[in-house]
Amino acid sequence: MGLAAREYEGREYSSIVYGRGPLFLAALAERMGQATFDQFLKDYAARFRWGIATTEAFKELARQACGCDLDDLYREWLDPQ
Repeated sequence: MGLAAREYEGREYSSIVYGRGPLFLAALAERMGQATFDQFLKDYAARFRWGIATTEAFKELARQACGCDLDDLYREWLDPQ
């Protein structure tokens, strides 16, 4: 994760986005706590409904929702390896 879709090769995209993506969200929910994570997703969906969401907006809203530093989690899951 962390790359533009066009930068993945072959099956790499589906493995990473559809495999690693849900695992990242589970790790984020564990860090934030399930109730906080659920509210964060509701707020995120409402804010960007019919609009364009960015990675930075996702990160900022998550940080605001939990009031915690998530940088280590983002580095582990989102930075291209």
